[in-house]
Amino acid sequence: MRILEYFNYFAIFFLHEFLVVILFFFVNNDSKNLLQNLPDVIYSDFFLNLSSRIAIWDKFMSLSENLKGNLL
Repeated sequence: MRILEYFNYFAIFFLHEFLVVILFFFVNNDSKNLLQNLPDVIYSDFFLNLSSRIAIWDKFMSLSENLKGNLL
């Protein structure tokens, strides 16, 4: 059950970060070049920064696990 729980957290985190990048692109760019530039933006803003975001998420999850253990 623990692995499935972590997978769900990661899937939600991944989807959230992906949507943030897409929405940020929509807000900051004109729609004329949207389809041409979107793959570059997804690669540079999402995939290159994902490893640092996952590291932060991993730290947060380990901290929350420690807090759960201390409170119980």
